[in-house]
Amino acid sequence: MKRVAIYLRVSTDKQSTHNQRRELEAVAKRSGWHLVRVSEHQEARAAALQAVRARVTADYLSDLREQRNLLAFRRIAGKYRIVTSEPRA
Repeated sequence: MKRVAIYLRVSTDKQSTHNQRRELEAVAKRSGWHLVRVSEHQEARAAALQAVRARVTADYLSDLREQRNLLAFRRIAGKYRIVTSEPRA
């Protein structure tokens, strides 16, 4: 009796390995093979909407703070004149 392993894989979160498993186990049984292992792999799923929303919000607020800080820096820097002198020999 042949010993076999099954590797199940889907590439989107809208797919399932359920049908693959059922069909391939049936093939193994019909063929008289001894199934020794079933491995499943699902591609990384899309992040949950809440996680994406939180990250987008955090990035937006970070960019907004950075823009405000730059504007404040420019406003303050515009009030000063920087004078440098050459070192004396």
